[in-house]
Amino acid sequence: MGFETYQKILDEAINELKEDSFKNLELEKNKFSKKVNLVFETDLELMFPNNYINSSTERLKLYTQLNKICELDELNSFKLELTDRFGALPNVVVELLNSLELRWLAAALGFDKIVLKKNILISYMMNFNSDEQKKKLDKLFDYSNLNPNSISFSQKRLADGDRFIVKIKNIDSVSKAIKVLEDINI
Repeated sequence: MGFETYQKILDEAINELKEDSFKNLELEKNKFSKKVNLVFETDLELMFPNNYINSSTERLKLYTQLNKICELDELNSFKLELTDRFGALPNVVVELLNSLELRWLAAALGFDKIVLKKNILISYMMNFNSDEQKKKLDKLFDYSNLNPNSISFSQKRLADGDRFIVKIKNIDSVSKAIKVLEDINI
């Protein structure tokens, strides 16, 4: 089971419990969900492989622990813990851990959904008419001026409002997506 699948199942279970069993209680949201409410889809393998962590129970515990991380220091500590316990991190694990940082960067730029498939990063932004969002759009346009062949923009009208879409080509890894978003967010 990958991290995305685990997170989706966990969120559904929590929402079901809140609606049924705990509807009268004020529950603190998962720190990760509270910090970044962003959908991330990818065709890349992002997981703890069986040959790296043999126990499915241990993998599940680590996904749970990873799901609670909401700061870079915590993520770095988690990486060190994995290396100490299981050895050098395979690339699929590095990319899994980097996917948290990618989410944080994308959310900081105002995106509510990102898709990394077929070497294209597609980012979606709702409510892009606020002054704060316009400043973030200016950063995207500045990046576009420096990289006109790698980025394109479009807008789509949906039932729940307009959506601004940014497509960036030649993104074949989470690490490369992070680099591009860092360059945009300078």
